[in-house]
Amino acid sequence: MLTRREFIKALMTMAAGMSIPAFCSELLAEAAGKQGRKPVVIYLEANTCAGDIMSLLNAKDPSLDRFIQETIDLQYQTTLMAAEGSQAVQYMYKSAEENWGEYVLIVEGAVSTRENGKYGIIGELADGPLTGLQAVRDLAQGAKYIVPFGVCACYGGQYATPPNPCGAKGVSEVIGSKDRKKVVNVSACPGHPEWLVGTLTHLFVYGMPDLDPHRRPKVFNGRTVHDLCPRRSFFEKGIFASKPGERGCLYKIGCKGPVAGCDVPLRHWNTFYHWQWVIGCNVPCIGCTEPGYPTKMMPFYRHLPDIRVFGSYTASTAVAKAVGAGTGLAIAGHLGASLLSGRVRENYRKLKEPLPPLPPEPTPSADFTGKQGPLQYEFGDYLGEPDLPSGIDRVPSGPKHPKPLFGKKLIQKEGPDTKASLLARQISKKWKD
Repeated sequence: MLTRREFIKALMTMAAGMSIPAFCSELLAEAAGKQGRKPVVIYLEANTCAGDIMSLLNAKDPSLDRFIQETIDLQYQTTLMAAEGSQAVQYMYKSAEENWGEYVLIVEGAVSTRENGKYGIIGELADGPLTGLQAVRDLAQGAKYIVPFGVCACYGGQYATPPNPCGAKGVSEVIGSKDRKKVVNVSACPGHPEWLVGTLTHLFVYGMPDLDPHRRPKVFNGRTVHDLCPRRSFFEKGIFASKPGERGCLYKIGCKGPVAGCDVPLRHWNTFYHWQWVIGCNVPCIGCTEPGYPTKMMPFYRHLPDIRVFGSYTASTAVAKAVGAGTGLAIAGHLGASLLSGRVRENYRKLKEPLPPLPPEPTPSADFTGKQGPLQYEFGDYLGEPDLPSGIDRVPSGPKHPKPLFGKKLIQKEGPDTKASLLARQISKKWKD
Protein backbone atom coordinates (compact mmCIF):
# COMPACT_ATOMS: atom_id res chain seq x y z
CA MET A 1 0.00 0.00 0.00
CA LEU A 2 1.23 3.51 -0.85
CA THR A 3 2.15 5.85 1.96
CA ARG A 4 0.69 9.32 1.97
CA ARG A 5 4.00 10.76 0.79
CA GLU A 6 4.22 8.25 -2.09
CA PHE A 7 0.63 8.98 -3.06
CA ILE A 8 1.33 12.73 -3.20
CA LYS A 9 4.41 12.11 -5.34
CA ALA A 10 2.37 9.98 -7.71
CA LEU A 11 -0.16 12.79 -8.06
CA MET A 12 2.61 15.27 -8.75
CA THR A 13 4.01 13.06 -11.51
CA MET A 14 0.60 12.94 -13.13
CA ALA A 15 0.03 16.65 -12.66
CA ALA A 16 3.35 17.64 -14.25
CA GLY A 17 2.37 16.12 -17.58
CA MET A 18 -1.20 17.35 -17.90
CA SER A 19 -3.62 19.92 -16.65
CA ILE A 20 -3.50 19.68 -12.89
CA PRO A 21 -6.86 18.32 -11.74
CA ALA A 22 -8.83 20.51 -9.39
CA PHE A 23 -9.45 17.64 -6.97
CA CYS A 24 -5.75 17.39 -6.07
CA SER A 25 -5.09 21.14 -5.72
CA GLU A 26 -4.89 20.87 -1.92
CA LEU A 27 -2.42 18.00 -2.16
CA LEU A 28 -0.40 20.00 -4.68
CA ALA A 29 -0.27 22.98 -2.35
CA GLU A 30 0.77 20.74 0.53
CA ALA A 31 3.52 19.03 -1.44
CA ALA A 32 4.79 22.20 -3.12
CA GLY A 33 4.69 24.21 0.10
CA LYS A 34 7.18 21.92 1.91
CA GLN A 35 7.12 22.39 5.65
CA GLY A 36 4.38 25.01 5.48
CA ARG A 37 6.38 27.58 3.50
CA LYS A 38 5.44 28.38 -0.06
CA PRO A 39 8.18 28.79 -2.70
CA VAL A 40 9.05 32.41 -3.44
CA VAL A 41 8.62 33.47 -7.08
CA ILE A 42 9.87 36.69 -8.69
CA TYR A 43 8.38 37.41 -12.12
CA LEU A 44 10.22 39.94 -14.30
CA GLU A 45 8.87 41.47 -17.50
CA ALA A 46 11.59 42.60 -19.90
CA ASN A 47 10.94 43.58 -23.55
CA THR A 48 7.49 42.06 -23.89
CA CYS A 49 4.04 42.63 -25.34
CA ALA A 50 2.64 41.18 -22.07
CA GLY A 51 1.17 38.28 -24.07
CA ASP A 52 2.62 35.63 -21.77
CA ILE A 53 1.17 37.00 -18.53
CA MET A 54 -2.17 37.41 -20.37
CA SER A 55 -1.91 33.78 -21.40
CA LEU A 56 -1.13 32.78 -17.82
CA LEU A 57 -4.34 34.50 -16.70
CA ASN A 58 -6.17 31.80 -18.68
CA ALA A 59 -4.86 29.02 -16.43
CA LYS A 60 -7.72 26.74 -15.47
CA ASP A 61 -6.78 23.86 -13.12
CA PRO A 62 -5.62 25.47 -10.93
CA SER A 63 -6.54 29.02 -11.86
CA LEU A 64 -3.80 31.62 -11.50
CA ASP A 65 -5.36 33.27 -8.46
CA ARG A 66 -5.68 29.92 -6.69
CA PHE A 67 -2.12 28.93 -7.67
CA ILE A 68 -0.84 32.20 -6.19
CA GLN A 69 -2.91 31.93 -3.01
CA GLU A 70 -2.29 28.26 -2.25
CA THR A 71 0.95 27.17 -3.92
CA ILE A 72 3.45 29.98 -4.49
CA ASP A 73 4.51 33.20 -2.80
CA LEU A 74 4.56 35.67 -5.70
CA GLN A 75 6.70 38.55 -4.49
CA TYR A 76 6.96 40.65 -7.65
CA GLN A 77 5.02 40.84 -10.94
CA THR A 78 4.74 44.16 -12.73
CA THR A 79 1.33 43.68 -14.34
CA LEU A 80 -0.47 42.16 -11.35
CA MET A 81 0.90 44.18 -8.43
CA ALA A 82 -0.35 47.55 -7.25
CA ALA A 83 3.04 48.95 -6.22
CA GLU A 84 5.19 50.84 -8.72
CA GLY A 85 8.27 52.99 -9.04
CA SER A 86 11.47 52.73 -7.03
CA GLN A 87 9.70 51.38 -3.93
CA ALA A 88 8.46 48.33 -5.85
CA VAL A 89 11.94 47.67 -7.26
CA GLN A 90 13.51 48.03 -3.81
CA TYR A 91 11.03 45.49 -2.45
CA MET A 92 11.95 43.09 -5.28
CA TYR A 93 15.65 43.27 -4.40
CA LYS A 94 14.90 42.96 -0.70
CA SER A 95 12.83 39.82 -1.34
CA ALA A 96 15.66 38.35 -3.41
CA GLU A 97 18.19 39.00 -0.62
CA GLU A 98 15.95 37.41 2.02
CA ASN A 99 15.41 34.30 -0.11
CA TRP A 100 18.83 34.14 -1.80
CA GLY A 101 19.43 30.75 -3.36
CA GLU A 102 15.82 29.60 -2.85
CA TYR A 103 13.54 31.66 -5.09
CA VAL A 104 12.40 30.91 -8.64
CA LEU A 105 13.01 33.64 -11.21
CA ILE A 106 10.51 33.81 -14.09
CA VAL A 107 11.41 36.11 -16.97
CA GLU A 108 8.98 37.19 -19.68
CA GLY A 109 10.22 38.96 -22.80
CA ALA A 110 13.54 39.33 -24.58
CA VAL A 111 16.45 41.11 -22.94
CA SER A 112 17.75 44.24 -24.66
CA THR A 113 21.57 44.34 -24.67
CA ARG A 114 22.49 47.29 -26.90
CA GLU A 115 24.17 50.16 -25.06
CA ASN A 116 24.13 48.16 -21.84
CA GLY A 117 20.40 47.51 -22.03
CA LYS A 118 19.18 51.12 -22.18
CA TYR A 119 16.49 50.15 -24.73
CA GLY A 120 14.73 48.00 -22.16
CA ILE A 121 13.97 50.02 -19.02
CA ILE A 122 11.74 48.05 -16.62
CA GLY A 123 11.86 50.09 -13.41
CA GLU A 124 13.51 52.79 -11.33
CA LEU A 125 16.26 52.72 -8.78
CA ALA A 126 17.26 55.49 -6.41
CA ASP A 127 20.22 56.40 -8.67
CA GLY A 128 18.53 55.97 -12.05
CA PRO A 129 16.62 53.62 -14.33
CA LEU A 130 16.74 49.83 -14.00
CA THR A 131 17.30 47.94 -17.24
CA GLY A 132 15.99 44.46 -17.90
CA LEU A 133 19.56 43.35 -18.56
CA GLN A 134 20.76 44.45 -15.12
CA ALA A 135 17.74 42.97 -13.32
CA VAL A 136 18.06 39.59 -15.04
CA ARG A 137 21.78 39.37 -14.31
CA ASP A 138 21.37 40.48 -10.69
CA LEU A 139 18.51 38.10 -9.85
CA ALA A 140 19.80 35.13 -11.85
CA GLN A 141 22.75 34.79 -9.49
CA GLY A 142 20.54 34.17 -6.44
CA ALA A 143 17.82 32.12 -8.11
CA LYS A 144 17.48 28.41 -7.48
CA TYR A 145 15.81 28.00 -10.88
CA ILE A 146 15.42 30.37 -13.83
CA VAL A 147 12.32 29.94 -16.01
CA PRO A 148 12.18 32.04 -19.19
CA PHE A 149 8.48 32.08 -20.13
CA GLY A 150 7.59 32.59 -23.80
CA VAL A 151 9.71 32.33 -26.93
CA CYS A 152 11.06 35.88 -26.55
CA ALA A 153 12.52 35.19 -23.11
CA CYS A 154 13.82 31.78 -24.22
CA TYR A 155 15.43 32.64 -27.57
CA GLY A 156 14.78 36.29 -28.43
CA GLY A 157 11.60 35.76 -30.46
CA GLN A 158 10.12 38.65 -32.42
CA TYR A 159 12.37 41.19 -30.71
CA ALA A 160 15.47 39.44 -32.08
CA THR A 161 14.17 39.52 -35.67
CA PRO A 162 16.65 41.28 -37.99
CA PRO A 163 17.76 44.03 -37.95
CA ASN A 164 17.24 43.71 -34.16
CA PRO A 165 18.02 47.36 -33.32
CA CYS A 166 17.92 46.86 -29.52
CA GLY A 167 20.17 43.78 -29.50
CA ALA A 168 17.43 41.55 -28.06
CA LYS A 169 18.51 38.13 -26.80
CA GLY A 170 17.14 35.24 -24.81
CA VAL A 171 17.85 34.96 -21.09
CA SER A 172 20.45 32.19 -21.47
CA GLU A 173 22.54 34.43 -23.74
CA VAL A 174 22.92 37.23 -21.19
CA ILE A 175 23.73 35.33 -17.97
CA GLY A 176 26.82 33.45 -16.90
CA SER A 177 27.58 29.83 -17.73
CA LYS A 178 27.01 28.75 -14.13
CA ASP A 179 23.55 30.31 -14.09
CA ARG A 180 22.63 28.73 -17.45
CA LYS A 181 22.56 25.34 -15.74
CA LYS A 182 19.55 26.55 -13.74
CA VAL A 183 17.49 27.49 -16.82
CA VAL A 184 14.29 25.65 -17.81
CA ASN A 185 12.77 27.17 -20.95
CA VAL A 186 8.97 27.29 -21.29
CA SER A 187 8.72 28.43 -24.89
CA ALA A 188 5.85 29.43 -27.24
CA CYS A 189 4.18 32.61 -28.43
CA PRO A 190 2.55 33.03 -26.03
CA GLY A 191 3.64 30.47 -23.47
CA HIS A 192 0.99 27.95 -22.47
CA PRO A 193 -0.22 28.43 -18.86
CA GLU A 194 -0.26 24.69 -18.15
CA TRP A 195 3.34 24.32 -19.29
CA LEU A 196 4.44 26.98 -16.81
CA VAL A 197 2.31 25.70 -13.93
CA GLY A 198 3.38 22.11 -14.65
CA THR A 199 7.06 23.08 -14.87
CA LEU A 200 6.94 25.04 -11.60
CA THR A 201 5.18 22.14 -9.88
CA HIS A 202 7.91 19.73 -10.99
CA LEU A 203 10.63 22.12 -9.84
CA PHE A 204 9.02 22.54 -6.41
CA VAL A 205 8.44 18.84 -5.82
CA TYR A 206 11.16 16.97 -7.73
CA GLY A 207 13.67 19.56 -8.92
CA MET A 208 15.00 19.82 -12.44
CA PRO A 209 12.93 17.88 -15.04
CA ASP A 210 14.33 15.96 -18.00
CA LEU A 211 15.20 18.54 -20.66
CA ASP A 212 15.53 18.41 -24.44
CA PRO A 213 18.55 19.95 -26.28
CA HIS A 214 16.89 23.38 -26.08
CA ARG A 215 16.45 23.06 -22.30
CA ARG A 216 12.68 22.56 -22.48
CA PRO A 217 10.84 19.95 -20.38
CA LYS A 218 10.52 16.74 -22.39
CA VAL A 219 7.14 16.07 -20.84
CA PHE A 220 5.75 19.03 -22.82
CA ASN A 221 8.20 19.37 -25.72
CA GLY A 222 9.49 15.85 -26.23
CA ARG A 223 7.31 15.13 -29.29
CA THR A 224 6.50 17.23 -32.33
CA VAL A 225 3.15 18.62 -33.42
CA HIS A 226 3.49 16.40 -36.49
CA ASP A 227 3.81 13.27 -34.34
CA LEU A 228 0.65 14.06 -32.39
CA CYS A 229 -1.39 15.78 -35.11
CA PRO A 230 -4.87 14.35 -35.81
CA ARG A 231 -4.19 15.06 -39.52
CA ARG A 232 -1.12 12.83 -39.57
CA SER A 233 -3.04 10.17 -41.52
CA PHE A 234 -3.61 12.70 -44.33
CA PHE A 235 0.15 13.22 -44.59
CA GLU A 236 0.81 9.49 -44.77
CA LYS A 237 -1.86 9.09 -47.48
CA GLY A 238 -0.54 12.02 -49.51
CA ILE A 239 -3.67 14.14 -49.01
CA PHE A 240 -2.50 17.76 -48.81
CA ALA A 241 -4.46 21.00 -48.57
CA SER A 242 -3.67 23.62 -51.21
CA LYS A 243 -4.85 26.59 -49.11
CA PRO A 244 -5.93 27.30 -45.52
CA GLY A 245 -9.37 25.95 -44.75
CA GLU A 246 -9.12 22.89 -46.98
CA ARG A 247 -9.34 19.33 -45.75
CA GLY A 248 -6.03 17.49 -45.59
CA CYS A 249 -2.51 17.84 -44.20
CA LEU A 250 -1.34 21.47 -44.11
CA TYR A 251 2.34 20.64 -44.64
CA LYS A 252 2.54 21.89 -48.24
CA ILE A 253 1.12 25.29 -47.29
CA GLY A 254 3.66 25.93 -44.57
CA CYS A 255 2.83 23.83 -41.50
CA LYS A 256 5.94 23.66 -39.29
CA GLY A 257 4.55 20.77 -37.25
CA PRO A 258 7.42 18.43 -38.21
CA VAL A 259 9.94 20.68 -36.40
CA ALA A 260 7.74 22.20 -33.65
CA GLY A 261 8.18 20.34 -30.38
CA CYS A 262 5.12 20.57 -28.13
CA ASP A 263 1.98 18.67 -27.09
CA VAL A 264 -0.54 21.30 -28.19
CA PRO A 265 -2.48 18.83 -30.44
CA LEU A 266 -3.47 17.02 -27.23
CA ARG A 267 -3.63 19.97 -24.83
CA HIS A 268 -5.04 22.64 -27.16
CA TRP A 269 -4.45 26.30 -26.57
CA ASN A 270 -5.21 28.66 -23.79
CA THR A 271 -8.84 29.59 -24.06
CA PHE A 272 -10.33 28.88 -20.65
CA TYR A 273 -11.97 25.63 -21.79
CA HIS A 274 -9.17 24.64 -24.21
CA TRP A 275 -11.52 24.25 -27.16
CA GLN A 276 -9.23 25.01 -30.06
CA TRP A 277 -5.73 25.18 -31.50
CA VAL A 278 -4.10 26.46 -34.68
CA ILE A 279 -4.51 23.43 -36.97
CA GLY A 280 -8.00 22.90 -35.58
CA CYS A 281 -8.72 26.37 -37.02
CA ASN A 282 -7.52 25.13 -40.46
CA VAL A 283 -4.31 27.19 -40.56
CA PRO A 284 -0.72 25.89 -40.45
CA CYS A 285 1.41 25.67 -37.32
CA ILE A 286 4.12 28.37 -37.48
CA GLY A 287 6.58 26.72 -35.07
CA CYS A 288 6.39 29.35 -32.33
CA THR A 289 8.04 27.10 -29.73
CA GLU A 290 11.34 26.82 -31.59
CA PRO A 291 14.66 28.70 -31.38
CA GLY A 292 14.96 31.15 -34.25
CA TYR A 293 11.22 31.82 -34.42
CA PRO A 294 9.93 33.73 -36.29
CA THR A 295 12.83 34.33 -38.71
CA LYS A 296 13.71 30.69 -39.34
CA MET A 297 10.06 29.76 -39.77
CA MET A 298 9.36 32.37 -42.46
CA PRO A 299 7.61 32.51 -44.83
CA PHE A 300 4.82 31.01 -42.76
CA TYR A 301 2.81 29.74 -45.74
CA ARG A 302 5.65 27.98 -47.58
CA HIS A 303 6.60 24.41 -46.74
CA LEU A 304 9.90 23.51 -45.11
CA PRO A 305 12.86 22.79 -47.41
CA ASP A 306 13.48 19.49 -45.66
CA ILE A 307 11.96 17.20 -43.05
CA ARG A 308 13.28 14.65 -40.58
CA VAL A 309 12.32 11.14 -41.66
CA PHE A 310 13.65 8.03 -39.89
CA GLY A 311 16.35 9.99 -38.11
CA SER A 312 17.69 11.84 -41.19
CA TYR A 313 16.72 14.96 -43.12
CA THR A 314 15.06 14.49 -46.50
CA ALA A 315 13.82 17.04 -49.03
CA SER A 316 10.15 17.75 -48.45
CA THR A 317 9.39 17.42 -52.18
CA ALA A 318 10.87 13.94 -52.11
CA VAL A 319 8.69 13.04 -49.14
CA ALA A 320 5.58 14.30 -50.92
CA LYS A 321 6.48 12.41 -54.11
CA ALA A 322 7.17 9.20 -52.21
CA VAL A 323 3.93 9.45 -50.26
CA GLY A 324 2.01 10.29 -53.44
CA ALA A 325 3.64 7.45 -55.38
CA GLY A 326 2.83 4.96 -52.63
CA THR A 327 -0.77 6.13 -52.57
CA GLY A 328 -0.98 5.88 -56.37
CA LEU A 329 0.40 2.33 -56.38
CA ALA A 330 -2.10 1.30 -53.72
CA ILE A 331 -4.99 2.78 -55.74
CA ALA A 332 -3.78 1.09 -58.94
CA GLY A 333 -3.47 -2.25 -57.15
CA HIS A 334 -6.98 -1.93 -55.74
CA LEU A 335 -8.33 -1.08 -59.23
CA GLY A 336 -6.63 -4.11 -60.77
CA ALA A 337 -8.02 -6.41 -58.13
CA SER A 338 -11.49 -4.96 -58.64
CA LEU A 339 -11.29 -5.50 -62.42
CA LEU A 340 -10.24 -9.11 -61.98
CA SER A 341 -13.07 -9.84 -59.53
CA GLY A 342 -15.72 -8.16 -61.66
CA ARG A 343 -16.62 -5.59 -58.99
CA VAL A 344 -16.04 -2.65 -61.34
CA ARG A 345 -18.53 -4.02 -63.93
CA GLU A 346 -21.11 -4.73 -61.20
CA ASN A 347 -20.75 -1.24 -59.71
CA TYR A 348 -21.02 0.33 -63.18
CA ARG A 349 -24.25 -1.59 -63.83
CA LYS A 350 -25.69 -0.33 -60.52
CA LEU A 351 -24.85 3.26 -61.45
CA LYS A 352 -26.93 2.90 -64.64
CA GLU A 353 -30.02 1.82 -62.74
CA PRO A 354 -32.60 4.58 -62.13
CA LEU A 355 -32.71 5.96 -58.62
CA PRO A 356 -35.86 5.45 -56.51
CA PRO A 357 -38.13 8.50 -56.25
CA LEU A 358 -37.47 10.85 -53.36
CA PRO A 359 -40.12 11.15 -50.61
CA PRO A 360 -42.11 14.39 -50.57
CA GLU A 361 -40.43 17.18 -48.63
CA PRO A 362 -42.20 18.17 -45.39
CA THR A 363 -43.43 21.71 -45.06
CA PRO A 364 -41.49 23.98 -42.65
CA SER A 365 -44.53 24.18 -40.37
CA ALA A 366 -45.32 20.46 -40.35
CA ASP A 367 -44.86 20.25 -36.58
CA PHE A 368 -47.26 23.13 -35.91
CA THR A 369 -50.53 22.00 -37.47
CA GLY A 370 -53.71 23.12 -35.72
CA LYS A 371 -57.43 22.91 -36.35
CA GLN A 372 -57.46 26.27 -38.08
CA GLY A 373 -54.52 25.34 -40.38
CA PRO A 374 -50.70 25.17 -40.22
CA LEU A 375 -48.80 27.74 -38.16
CA GLN A 376 -45.67 29.53 -39.39
CA TYR A 377 -42.89 31.68 -37.97
CA GLU A 378 -42.62 35.36 -38.67
CA PHE A 379 -38.95 36.30 -38.19
CA GLY A 380 -37.75 39.35 -36.33
CA ASP A 381 -36.03 40.43 -33.10
CA TYR A 382 -36.16 37.91 -30.29
CA LEU A 383 -38.26 38.95 -27.31
CA GLY A 384 -37.48 36.11 -24.92
CA GLU A 385 -38.60 32.53 -24.54
CA PRO A 386 -42.24 32.10 -23.37
CA ASP A 387 -43.41 29.69 -20.72
CA LEU A 388 -45.26 27.17 -22.85
CA PRO A 389 -48.55 25.66 -21.60
CA SER A 390 -48.42 22.26 -19.92
CA GLY A 391 -48.42 19.34 -22.28
CA ILE A 392 -46.31 21.10 -24.91
CA ASP A 393 -42.72 19.93 -25.27
CA ARG A 394 -40.12 22.66 -25.14
CA VAL A 395 -37.49 22.61 -27.89
CA PRO A 396 -34.02 22.20 -26.31
CA SER A 397 -31.89 25.29 -26.67
CA GLY A 398 -28.38 26.41 -25.79
CA PRO A 399 -27.35 29.29 -23.52
CA LYS A 400 -29.41 32.45 -23.82
CA HIS A 401 -28.09 35.14 -26.12
CA PRO A 402 -28.89 38.84 -26.04
CA LYS A 403 -30.47 38.49 -29.48
CA PRO A 404 -31.06 34.84 -30.38
CA LEU A 405 -32.10 33.99 -33.86
CA PHE A 406 -35.62 32.63 -33.52
CA GLY A 407 -38.93 34.12 -34.51
CA LYS A 408 -40.62 37.15 -33.14
CA LYS A 409 -44.04 35.59 -32.85
CA LEU A 410 -45.95 32.53 -33.87
CA ILE A 411 -48.90 33.34 -36.14
CA GLN A 412 -51.40 31.56 -38.28
CA LYS A 413 -51.76 31.96 -42.02
CA GLU A 414 -54.22 34.73 -42.64
CA GLY A 415 -57.66 33.71 -43.95
CA PRO A 416 -61.06 35.34 -44.30
CA ASP A 417 -62.65 33.61 -41.29
CA THR A 418 -59.72 32.16 -39.38
CA LYS A 419 -58.51 32.99 -35.86
CA ALA A 420 -55.16 32.38 -34.23
CA SER A 421 -54.90 29.07 -32.38
CA LEU A 422 -54.79 28.86 -28.60
CA LEU A 423 -51.02 28.32 -28.64
CA ALA A 424 -50.39 31.31 -30.92
CA ARG A 425 -52.58 33.61 -28.80
CA GLN A 426 -50.92 32.45 -25.56
CA ILE A 427 -47.44 33.03 -26.93
CA SER A 428 -48.38 36.40 -28.38
CA LYS A 429 -49.90 37.49 -25.04
CA LYS A 430 -46.80 36.29 -23.13
CA TRP A 431 -44.42 38.30 -25.32
CA LYS A 432 -46.59 41.40 -25.10
CA ASP A 433 -46.50 41.15 -21.29
